[in-house]
Amino acid sequence: MMTLESPRDVQVGRYYLVPCAKLKYMGRWLPIIGPLHEDAKFINFPHQHWHYDPRFMSDATLRRCLAFANGQILTQVLHPLPTDQGLTLKRRKCHRLMPEFPWMHPRWQGNLGRLEDAYATRRVDPERPICPHKGLPLVRSPDSDGVVVCSGHGLSWSLLTGCLVPRAKR
Repeated sequence: MMTLESPRDVQVGRYYLVPCAKLKYMGRWLPIIGPLHEDAKFINFPHQHWHYDPRFMSDATLRRCLAFANGQILTQVLHPLPTDQGLTLKRRKCHRLMPEFPWMHPRWQGNLGRLEDAYATRRVDPERPICPHKGLPLVRSPDSDGVVVCSGHGLSWSLLTGCLVPRAKR
């Protein structure tokens, strides 16, 4: 078992120590990725939340989350409650690579352009790619052009240049 130090280099079938949050409304510890944050400025989502890490969720747990959220934006968002027990490292099996979820509810998709404009001059370190928007690690595999999409908010980054790749150019 390994501690998840480089969230990008995981192998399906292996066990890792991953950060997990226990949430009252789900009744279990769920793996999370990235820091606790809000998205009021660009996405108009002012609620504190984590994004869950579906790589370390069984098919049944993933289906439960999708059903609970009715397939909307909450398919990747966990809200902490005052009674939550915070974060801890838990032993979890990697079930899949980061899937291509619909990352944002359609009513928030119109805000992606504002988000891209705000981060157009920012760069990511291709050796340690972390999205500068909210600090989520860029864990999806890059496409054939070396572009990876942030699993949290949808910004696309070139791992060849470190530059933002606007949606219009994809």
